[in-house]
Amino acid sequence: MSIQRVGRKLLGQSPAGECCPGRSRRVNGGMRMDEASQRIAEKLAARILPGTEPAVAWEGFGIGLRCEGCDRPVLPSERQRELVMPDGRTIRFHDQCAADWRR
Repeated sequence: MSIQRVGRKLLGQSPAGECCPGRSRRVNGGMRMDEASQRIAEKLAARILPGTEPAVAWEGFGIGLRCEGCDRPVLPSERQRELVMPDGRTIRFHDQCAADWRR
């Protein structure tokens, strides 16, 4: 997907700058698990995503590579966290997906 600037809004960016369309908000006083959070929880349970702390963490903007949490690309307009795990594996997340992974 290409990004175009129209006035002050970037086309191709989800509402409110969220990484993953459809992320839920607080419902009835509690948090409802949205699709991206559910996918991250499933990947942690299946040990597809590591449950350990990274050896090195970098933060910046995406370049279109896939987020390991929600499987969507991290666009250049979105914050990305790149984590190097102790085993040498590098994983990339949207900022919010990284926060969900750390919970």
